[in-house]
Amino acid sequence: MKPTLKWILGVYLLCINFLPLIAYASNSTGLHVTVFEKGTGDAVEGATVVLGETGEYEETNTQGQVSFDDVDLPVKIKILGAGYETTIIDVSPKQSSVSVYLQPISVEGDVLEVVAERVREKTSKIVITREELRRAPGSQGDPLKTIQSLPGVVTATEGTGLVYIRGSEPNQNITWVNRAQIGYLYHFGGLQSTISSQLVKDFNMFLGGFPVEYGDSLGGVLDVKLRTPKRDRLHQTYSIGTYESSAVLEGPLFKKNGKDSAYISARRSYVDLIMSEKQFTKAFSDSSDGEASNEVTEVPRFYDIQALWQHDVKNGRILFQHFSAKDSIELILNTPKASDPDAAGELKSSVEYSSTSMVWEQMWKKNLNSSSSLYVISTKQALKIGQDNNGDPYFLNIDETDFVWQPELRWGINQSTLLTFGSSFIYALTPVDAYISRPPVFNEVNYSLTELEKFRINRTYRSGLITPYLKARKKWFKRLVTQIGIRARYIKSNGRDELLTISPRSSFEYELTKQTTLTGSWGRYVQMAEGAQWIRDAGNPALKDLDSEHRILGVRHKINTRWNVQFEAYQKPMKNLVVAYDAPPPDNYKNDGTGEAYGFDVLIKREYANKKMGWLSYSALRSTRTENGVTFPFTGDQRHTLTLVWSQPMINSWKKWIVGFRLRANSGKPYTPLLSRTARCQPNPGEYVDCGNQSDAESDASFSHWVPNWGAINSARLPNFFQLDVRFDREVLFNTWKMNIYLD
Repeated sequence: MKPTLKWILGVYLLCINFLPLIAYASNSTGLHVTVFEKGTGDAVEGATVVLGETGEYEETNTQGQVSFDDVDLPVKIKILGAGYETTIIDVSPKQSSVSVYLQPISVEGDVLEVVAERVREKTSKIVITREELRRAPGSQGDPLKTIQSLPGVVTATEGTGLVYIRGSEPNQNITWVNRAQIGYLYHFGGLQSTISSQLVKDFNMFLGGFPVEYGDSLGGVLDVKLRTPKRDRLHQTYSIGTYESSAVLEGPLFKKNGKDSAYISARRSYVDLIMSEKQFTKAFSDSSDGEASNEVTEVPRFYDIQALWQHDVKNGRILFQHFSAKDSIELILNTPKASDPDAAGELKSSVEYSSTSMVWEQMWKKNLNSSSSLYVISTKQALKIGQDNNGDPYFLNIDETDFVWQPELRWGINQSTLLTFGSSFIYALTPVDAYISRPPVFNEVNYSLTELEKFRINRTYRSGLITPYLKARKKWFKRLVTQIGIRARYIKSNGRDELLTISPRSSFEYELTKQTTLTGSWGRYVQMAEGAQWIRDAGNPALKDLDSEHRILGVRHKINTRWNVQFEAYQKPMKNLVVAYDAPPPDNYKNDGTGEAYGFDVLIKREYANKKMGWLSYSALRSTRTENGVTFPFTGDQRHTLTLVWSQPMINSWKKWIVGFRLRANSGKPYTPLLSRTARCQPNPGEYVDCGNQSDAESDASFSHWVPNWGAINSARLPNFFQLDVRFDREVLFNTWKMNIYLD
């Protein structure tokens, strides 16, 4: 049939009037889908988006986006992504674009991620990763307190972070943070670490036998590594604890995923904001026998700040870092009136540090790399305590500034030989303004500010230290690796005599099988006496270094990809330990002490995977000290320490909760028993003698105070100690943020 004009016009009118209705009824349109990770809001690249029952699919791009043309709505879409739960959603006819947030999941498998160890040496080393630090029960949210659950470590005081490591004092351990030293690791001597838990990537713990580059110390080394700042976008983390709060801001500095990224973390205690001085005094009153208790005039407070800027360069990076912290407290001391009256009265104490550094790490060639740390660290201590007979307060003000440069070069001569050269150059400027007696030495129970001779110092001390070292690591054949190192330290100061020490160290690793390695080390480890002990005008400037040997033999066995076990036996003889005397300087301190520590440590550990982790450790220890011919147990002589740590997700409907526990069983630590007391009289100013009539001494006009009569040093022991810590942890994910709740 030949189409007429009338027929053509009719078809045209039909199309323009009814085809739009047909198109509207089918709702055929374009659909745009964007896929994010739930909890972070990060775009998910490579996720598969499947369109309805047609089976048509596309993969998301780097922005997490995918588009479809001519989609009939409504429709179901399915999103699949490796490491995420499969998600199905309904798209309504009114939607042309949707955003989907995928729930991350953990997939059980037999393969663990292999991370190269930062430090190659294996003797006496324990590595704890970021996730293990975050999940460890008993740490109260402070990852650096996890060291208390490791073998060879004895907690000095429960509830604090101070530790004895293989029979050494807490101040005989070294702490590094990103290759820089900090003023002190814990607020108020052990309450909480001064480094934010959000920033710690991992730490290497050396219980002894550490390499020459770490320095000089009788104890162990805690080498903390901070993580790299995130650079994809701005991230914010806020934390509220039982007595402190913190915030972390991080992200790219100039452009997304560029060469520059940074973070800043700030934390402050807030007990002083919610409790008055009177409320704090009442809550923590230590008087139970009617005597006046100490009065708090400033509620304890602390803060800390950490900041890091990382700039990437070709085959290297430059870090600009800042760490600072401050603690302060003020009291009226009433309890010492009966036993140490000069210490009674006003107490003001504050301590703070500030460390600013630049670290440059560079790979020059495949076999040649270097690192260099340049930093300035300032440590301030201000103490005001009690008063003398004239009403003048005792005080101690120290403001030390250290300028430090630490270069290091590592050269692989060939595939079997690696040389490490390095040194520390330190110039220390230390103004001291003090009116006080000598400070007590460790474990001195009969210390008395009242009866000791007082001294007045107002002087600036200048010291220079140079500490070069050399280390050679050699692989002799497929199974044997040896390491020989030597470290020297030279100090010159107007506050003490010149001192030069040489410390050779060596270690070996022998691979018995692919799963089993025999390790061992020997070395000399020295440490300078505390500054107050050798400083001229107040101490003995001729004091030698404290001296020890580390003798270690161990074995490591890898059971499978997840489980490993290590055993080590050790002996540590010590000499030149400092003993305090009631005599004027320089005879108030002498190197008359010796000591010994020996024992063994066992660690069975499951590496973190699929949110499961744990370890079992056991330590046997004997540690003694000898002073003036008398041998006694060291205060950290906890002879048996058993610790079990475990953490894993719960089951069924509680699977999003993680539960963990730490069980500790320890033998009792030694202590010095109090036997009786003796009344002391003051017939003349500054002269103290036993009162003639002890039964009615307080009626004597010259009566001054009572002094305790102690038994033999550390001749008694506390009862065995058992402790169970339980931790519940839940991470709640929202679309662009997440919240972690834990109870420990």
